[in-house]
Amino acid sequence: MKEQNLHVYQDHLHSLELFTDDLKLNSNEKGRDAYERLKNIVASMPINLSKQLQHYLYMRLAVYCMTNFHNDEEAFASDLFEHFRNMLERNLFTNKDKPNMSLLDYRAIMNSALRVGEVSWAEKFLKKHTDHIREESRDNLLNYGMANIDFAWYEFEQCLEKMSRLKIESYVLNLDIYILKSQVLYELGYLDSAKAHAESFRHHVSSNLLYSGELKSRLNFFIRFYMKLLRASKHRNKRIINSLRKELNKDAKSLKLNWLSEKADLILKQAEEK
Repeated sequence: MKEQNLHVYQDHLHSLELFTDDLKLNSNEKGRDAYERLKNIVASMPINLSKQLQHYLYMRLAVYCMTNFHNDEEAFASDLFEHFRNMLERNLFTNKDKPNMSLLDYRAIMNSALRVGEVSWAEKFLKKHTDHIREESRDNLLNYGMANIDFAWYEFEQCLEKMSRLKIESYVLNLDIYILKSQVLYELGYLDSAKAHAESFRHHVSSNLLYSGELKSRLNFFIRFYMKLLRASKHRNKRIINSLRKELNKDAKSLKLNWLSEKADLILKQAEEK
């Protein structure tokens, strides 16, 4: 009897630790420590624990990672991918043994794998789980996913070809395609087309009533830096490039910051070699 009571007490204590750390994730000062403790507790959860609870806790960890990339991108990117991989292994994207993965889940899992260089894993994931998403047609979604895979493999022409076949309804995926096409046109050296595309993208952002002010701000940062990157690439002007690099170094709001920085560094290196 005493042993049974001890197990009950330990279970209650474990639950208290879980939800205490869960609440502390919202704290700026204690969030990281709470995250690390919660991560360790979640990793040791028995697989027969309620799937709803497991799903909730893993997603809390995932959201914390995504909102804190600016603090420690490498560590949080790696953790995020592991959280999603564990969720798939534990079969947490199902409801009564039926697939229950949203479009945003699908996108987040793919992006988490690509962010840490797990391109082959991402490709297998897309081929296995695309049929489980209902918000977009299967062909559209697979072309969207495989366009991202082609870009990761530096198959830029194939990426552009797949994007040309897309008819995306989701505004989130539509933004992804705008950004991905910006990157592809630049990588292929189609600078005039890239400039026209950037102007179209800017008009799309400014005229869209669905986007929040914060999202518009981040998108406009990307477009502004992208346009400067195009000018720097065309003129190979060190002053423009150095100005761009300084702005990128002090600004964490832009989307695709690492890609923009990488391209600016490459232009600077090429300019110095002349």
